[in-house]
Amino acid sequence: MQPQPCIRALKYAKALKWAFSGKVRIIFGHLYHTLNELYGHGDELFDKMVKLDPDNLEGDIKRLINKFHPFVIHSHNAPDFLTISAIEAANGEVPAIHDCHEALTLRETGYYATGDKETIRSLYPKQEKTANERSDGRIYVTEGVRDYIQQRYDVDPSRDTVFCNYVSESMVPSRLRKRLSEKDGQTHIVYIGTVTSIVKDSHYDLREIFNEIANHGIHVHMYVSIWGARDKAYQRLAEENNFIHYHGHFDQKEIALRDNTVRFWLGRL
Repeated sequence: MQPQPCIRALKYAKALKWAFSGKVRIIFGHLYHTLNELYGHGDELFDKMVKLDPDNLEGDIKRLINKFHPFVIHSHNAPDFLTISAIEAANGEVPAIHDCHEALTLRETGYYATGDKETIRSLYPKQEKTANERSDGRIYVTEGVRDYIQQRYDVDPSRDTVFCNYVSESMVPSRLRKRLSEKDGQTHIVYIGTVTSIVKDSHYDLREIFNEIANHGIHVHMYVSIWGARDKAYQRLAEENNFIHYHGHFDQKEIALRDNTVRFWLGRL
């Protein structure tokens, strides 16, 4: 489960289907866009995509448990409220694993556009504490996040593990191509993923960062998600700065994109 399905969840599904030769059923409970709606692919890796009712999360999750009888519930943040609903719904009958992508108590900004100071200072810490301390186990994206949570909350380290955002084998370039820098002698980097200008102070609002990098004479290339392509602010950004290059949406499962990334000195996916 995850409020907004992401590439990390997609990679988990791909790995599990491969490891079990397809003999595993994965049901994805989510609140917002599907993977197909956001990235153009990914839904096909799951046996069912189920949109949860935000006003009846616990009831909806109970219904999924009774229907599919899962061996484990794997709940991704952020935020952390979905894991809490899963723990309540499972009532100890199904282990709930909390996949901690980030600790919101490290932020000074809201996760959503509606996030106010009260949410940031009061609600996020309470939810983070509950989700981590009451889950049956935790997965972290980095050792740093793990160390922070272990120092801050009462969790059992023996039930913790770190699983980094590894690159799927299918995303490894099949052939090498000449870097753009070999043509013009300049530095080119690439960003592939979600962007926004709508959610103030969002970690996906990369306009200031892109501009600052570009102002140092480094070319920034971007391939954005379907949702990000609807945000015209990044097209305008590229029009205003010769070192910023907007390439629109490019399906991440396409071989062309995979092989295209090797043309850059550095990339973030």
